[in-house]
Amino acid sequence: MPAFRHILVTTDFSDAAQAALSVAKDLAERYEARLTILTVYEGGPMLIDGVLPHGRRSSSFSEDAWLEKLRALAEEAGVPNAELAVVTDASPVEGILKHVKAGGIDLVVIATRGRSGLERLLIGSVTERVVRHAPCAVLTVKA
Repeated sequence: MPAFRHILVTTDFSDAAQAALSVAKDLAERYEARLTILTVYEGGPMLIDGVLPHGRRSSSFSEDAWLEKLRALAEEAGVPNAELAVVTDASPVEGILKHVKAGGIDLVVIATRGRSGLERLLIGSVTERVVRHAPCAVLTVKA
């Protein structure tokens, strides 16, 4: 198994993302790797009735507030020394991939929710697209 030096875990603050964070924490400890917790604030065009996925609104963005949410998440997960990153992008996929390429990431840990049918067609699968386009290993964690 390869040694990972820098692990990135993505979060949308869901229960599925919590499971991915737990796995990423264990791997970071095992490999003595840096751990970055990343969230993407979708600051692009509003999607449906002015509401972005997970109830976010583009007018309510405050990087400090999102960093505080990440800090609390890291503390709760027992990784207070994790690096925290908030990326603003119209697409979660693009935000994640840009950070991966710029940050020298060896492994991305990302949750999958198992959407199917019309919901997957309309929303798309962030996880699937990250798996296909990431320049590094990607570990998916099924909630």
